[in-house]
Amino acid sequence: QKLKKFLDQYSNWNGNAYNESTYAVKSLMDEFGRDKLLILIKSLSGIKSKKDFEGLFKKIYGSSPSYSFFNKILK
Repeated sequence: QKLKKFLDQYSNWNGNAYNESTYAVKSLMDEFGRDKLLILIKSLSGIKSKKDFEGLFKKIYGSSPSYSFFNKILK
């Protein structure tokens, strides 16, 4: 399965990406561990824009959130 929907719904969430989002979160935990995911989650309150989120994500995971990134770590 390839992920191809969930990132496009950052500011226009319509619920079509719940399934993919589950796989994305699981992939982050499997590849990088629970601690990094908790850092991301705890830091979300300071996020005001998609650009802020992308910067935070890159700081934590070393890459911008992209389909290429997630499909590479998807197991």
